[in-house]
Amino acid sequence: MMKIKNQLSLALAACGILLNTPLWAFEFENDWVQGELQNDISYGVGWALSKPDQSMIGIGNGGTASTLSSDDHRLNFEQGEIYSNVLKGVHALSLEHENFGVFMRAKWWYDIEQKDRHQHLYDISNAGRYHYARTSGIELLDAYAFSRWQLDGKDGELRVGRQVITWGNDDYTHALNDLYAYDGNAYRRPGMILEEALIPAPMIYLKQDLSHHANIELFYQYGWEKMAVSNCGSFFSTTDVIQDGCMTGNLIYGSDFRPNDPDYLYIPRKMDRAAKDGGEYGVALHWTESALTNTEFGLFATRYHSRAPFYSVIASSVLDINQPEFDVNLVGNSPLAGYLADYPENIALYAATFKTKLAEGATTLSGELSIRPNMPLQVNSTDLTYAALGIDRIAEQYIGTAVSPTVMQGETVEEGAYLQGYRRLPVYQAQFAVSQFLPGIWGADWFLLMGELAWNHISDLKTGAGAIRFGRDSIYGYGAVGRDGLCESLLNTENPQYCHNKGFYTRDSWGYRAALIGEFGKFAEESIRLRPMLVWTHDVSGWGPNFNEQAKSLELSLSAHYREKYHATVTAKNYFGGHYNTWKDRDFIALSVGMKF
Repeated sequence: MMKIKNQLSLALAACGILLNTPLWAFEFENDWVQGELQNDISYGVGWALSKPDQSMIGIGNGGTASTLSSDDHRLNFEQGEIYSNVLKGVHALSLEHENFGVFMRAKWWYDIEQKDRHQHLYDISNAGRYHYARTSGIELLDAYAFSRWQLDGKDGELRVGRQVITWGNDDYTHALNDLYAYDGNAYRRPGMILEEALIPAPMIYLKQDLSHHANIELFYQYGWEKMAVSNCGSFFSTTDVIQDGCMTGNLIYGSDFRPNDPDYLYIPRKMDRAAKDGGEYGVALHWTESALTNTEFGLFATRYHSRAPFYSVIASSVLDINQPEFDVNLVGNSPLAGYLADYPENIALYAATFKTKLAEGATTLSGELSIRPNMPLQVNSTDLTYAALGIDRIAEQYIGTAVSPTVMQGETVEEGAYLQGYRRLPVYQAQFAVSQFLPGIWGADWFLLMGELAWNHISDLKTGAGAIRFGRDSIYGYGAVGRDGLCESLLNTENPQYCHNKGFYTRDSWGYRAALIGEFGKFAEESIRLRPMLVWTHDVSGWGPNFNEQAKSLELSLSAHYREKYHATVTAKNYFGGHYNTWKDRDFIALSVGMKF
């Protein structure tokens, strides 16, 4: 409690400093050029509200989880401790001359907690990390030149350089917004604004009106960008092994606290397989139907490379064939053993959207239908790891059959073989959203009520004995195998209650999201405006790329804006529900103060 009080005092002091800081914004215009510089500077602190869940900490580290590769963040932060203490800024500059111009945006950040202070298991490091994932830095985001014109009275625009395109209507469920990479570190910082969480990519973008009611958009991305996974050991990281620079290996046995013990067993990391530059493109057609209350329609066709990493492995003889025990002397010394981050290429995405307004604009309805005919899905990492370690050679000798689903599909695992960590299957997604504007109720200037319902379908997904399994965190260990009792007695003795096929991807999964946002402006002669927000998420049924059955979250926030220049926000979020929900101990509260100028 004393730590929280001290940081609250520091936050209030920071607010006072910001209120008395000179504003170095500018906006100018002359006969040759006009320009504008916009700035957003903030200071924020975040606290962990939940105790680390022992069922998600590896047995070797004092918990009961079947893996040791997803618990560093739980060992680094305890309940009530600060996970982020960050000063940051975002700055945007635009310069225009007639129909030509340039736009640039940059960000910087310095996280005092992560960079200068100590954590329990290990200090969060910048060594070898992806530059977006470091504890401090300066990054150029957008940087593009543009030109605008009229062709027979129809507007057109060309942009060349680093930029972000946002297609589609969806607010919460990923589909068309998978076209851009995002910074998971920036997204979780207190006081986050959307612009700092998106990673622009180098591309050529063209938009041309075809009529007063239709336009076409085209892009070609000539440089690939990947997402910035939360740094290993940081509070919101979901793995200890896949991030750039997290080179300690995938720990199988032993303890993170005792890396020199003779029973310390790990799989070393090999060179990642990055996606190539080029070959990413898309086209979108938009039109409005006046006969349908000016309903907007859109058709999209794109090809892109994965922004997210997939876990793949290299097979090795780390098991002694004469006894079902790991040969520690081979692990870390075998040139063949290993795992890597894989980035699949050439993912096709086709989508159709609509958006319409009713009741004089107070009600908005929108929908999106998409198909990815070759979408990569992550094979269960436990199945992959056990197959790579040679568990099937042991099983075949002792029980006469392989146990790994990846082998039971007819694949042969040879020494040094690359085991691709994903399979491509057709994935369909449908979502429908509604928003209702509610003016002047409950003493507010307005409220906005929003809801979204979404559904995923994985076509050609096989289930049952021998089928390749997708999803489910390695925390829960091995699932059911072909022979009764084998999982409980040999493969997942730590957590035999998970020796079944629940938690893996199902053909269908669905859920919904809802939000209520309001604004109260009758304070201090309307120079202060309060904006409360409530966000509810519920994954109702099934497991898939976007849903985890019965996982829920509730987020509450309140922001205050003074003369639209100074702002302060407090946010609290609770994750709960779901038997396979690994976010249940990530509850947090965050406070930020800042200014825009």
